[in-house]
Amino acid sequence: MKIDEILRVPPQSFPKEEVEKYLKHSVANDGGPFQFPYESELSYYFVGYDTGNKVIILTDTDKNIAAFSGFTSRMNDTVWQAKNVAVYPPFNGKNLAAKMYLFVKKDIGKNIQSDVEQSADGERIWTKSLPKIGLQPKIFDTEREQIIDPVIAPTEYAYARGNIYIDDSTNPVARRFTWILENRTENYPKGYTDTCVLREGIGHLMPYKGIFYNFKEQN
Repeated sequence: MKIDEILRVPPQSFPKEEVEKYLKHSVANDGGPFQFPYESELSYYFVGYDTGNKVIILTDTDKNIAAFSGFTSRMNDTVWQAKNVAVYPPFNGKNLAAKMYLFVKKDIGKNIQSDVEQSADGERIWTKSLPKIGLQPKIFDTEREQIIDPVIAPTEYAYARGNIYIDDSTNPVARRFTWILENRTENYPKGYTDTCVLREGIGHLMPYKGIFYNFKEQN
């Protein structure tokens, strides 16, 4: 299956007016501004650090909103499931969505997991923008609770990636796969190594259970 033949959910948008409400809440509760480490001219604000929903907002020095990303806390707050993300003109072209994910992974220390449904823009973040800034997303099989590494299990990866973007909700593999960014240092048991992901030709090795969200209750 070619990537341009995969059917996806329609394009998603998040009104800047809603982000402005989050920004006011953040300012009122001392949620920023703080210096954003991956774009020197931008600051970040944080909303909901102690709640189930997390919001990161990037602004310039005049508080013009550049971008925002929203997450839902999963697995005792070790996993942040990516929800809405948006970059607003004239701040496009800086890979801000990917850099916010990098910030969550590296600076906040969380695993990140995509949703089971994505638009073309969401696909672009995981397949192009994140690798462009040096991150290598893997795929999580929520049914088998296995991690698929595109480097060492290319056949499994090709199958899973194609099935992320299924349009038919009745298909047995719909809502089965998600993208993940792992933060092993913070959230994996001592001694846990890359040998726990799938390896081509030697069978399926199960990762440590209960690290990523499997969506069973939600589905």
